[in-house]
Amino acid sequence: MDLVTGALVLKAKADFSGYVRMMTQALPLERAAAELMIDELDAEPTRSVLFLGAANIAWACRDAELTKRMITLGLKGNAPLKMTDDLISLLQDVTYAERTESDLSPERFHYLDALRDKALNIRIKAKTGSHSDAVILRYGTHALNKIDASWNAFVMNSYVNTFAVDATTKDALIIPTLVRKDAPMLIANLTFRSFGVSLVSDTCLMSQSVVKKQQRWRETLFDEFKDDVFNVDYQSTRDRTRILRKFSDEQRREIYGPILPLMKESNGFAISILDKEFTPTSERVLRPVDVTSSSELTPPETKPEPPEKVLTKAVYFSNPNSTKVSERDFIDKEELDYLAITRRVSLVESSLGSLRFPSELEIPIVYERPYFSINDHRFGLSEQDKEISAVMELYAARLVQLYDTLSKLTDAELTEDQRRIKAAFASVVRTV
Repeated sequence: MDLVTGALVLKAKADFSGYVRMMTQALPLERAAAELMIDELDAEPTRSVLFLGAANIAWACRDAELTKRMITLGLKGNAPLKMTDDLISLLQDVTYAERTESDLSPERFHYLDALRDKALNIRIKAKTGSHSDAVILRYGTHALNKIDASWNAFVMNSYVNTFAVDATTKDALIIPTLVRKDAPMLIANLTFRSFGVSLVSDTCLMSQSVVKKQQRWRETLFDEFKDDVFNVDYQSTRDRTRILRKFSDEQRREIYGPILPLMKESNGFAISILDKEFTPTSERVLRPVDVTSSSELTPPETKPEPPEKVLTKAVYFSNPNSTKVSERDFIDKEELDYLAITRRVSLVESSLGSLRFPSELEIPIVYERPYFSINDHRFGLSEQDKEISAVMELYAARLVQLYDTLSKLTDAELTEDQRRIKAAFASVVRTV
């Protein structure tokens, strides 16, 4: 018994090799004690207790043959009904494992067993019996994807709340990011009972070395997820109030947004929670979520006000009568998001020629980070560049070129748009 106790301590620490090693040392001792009682058929419950203990230790060592031998010997006596049930239940476990597990290595088996112990066992059933006990594939895959999305959001938001972290700061979410990477949602066991699946995340057994406070958070993380998302009554004011206190509006939208649609009355499937053995009598069907609960748990997102546009600190042109921008022309773009200005010129010059106006021509210029643009509808011109000098030079060249092209065409050759543009030129151009 000392060896068994020590083994259980090691198992609790996820040291499965040490657990199996100590159980292997305890096995011959427990077996010898039980076999002393082979012929003592009426020495109950001592006899059946010893054989059940030997069978359990043999199964912990994954010695299937010895386990079945100890069970058979235990059942040959006059064991109490409770002991008989326990022996038969263990025999069923051994038989099932032999039939379904290709690898019965103790370390692997106990690791999976530890996962199954904390798993979330769900069943997805079609609400109509049109396919007997089968369920449409997209129902299952859709539900699993939504649960996974909720889990990922739960990890991040639980960490932010537990450690009062500012999620916007650099490197603030390194730990939960690692948890999402190293502890994804796993399918630990499948049984075809409509669609039954054991979901679990290994946040404890294979966890990385972190500080104790973070380790304690990781160890309880999946259990908290089950309690906060699946083991709650969404119609209960008390449960909803607890969730409202624990998570902000944005956090609830991220965590419960994927889950609540799985509980709509209009769905063709229903989700229920079962115990580790998928026992039908333990089934708890998740009730549809009413409108009130849904609106409280996933409030509509409010769009933030657009940031106020920052105007320029300084705008200066050395020669307002020219499109040639000198080195002293200056626009301070630091902290500038938006700017609308008008450049007034009496002369437009480019390598193609020049245009002179009897009065100043107003050229509209708009800056929206990071581009300056000119959209002059009078002449059908649109130019854009990151520098104001460049966009002005492009505009000047296109304006002179357009004027020159239209001047060479007869009225019969002009399109309706070209006639309109030529009329616009006639109203402002004095000399070429």
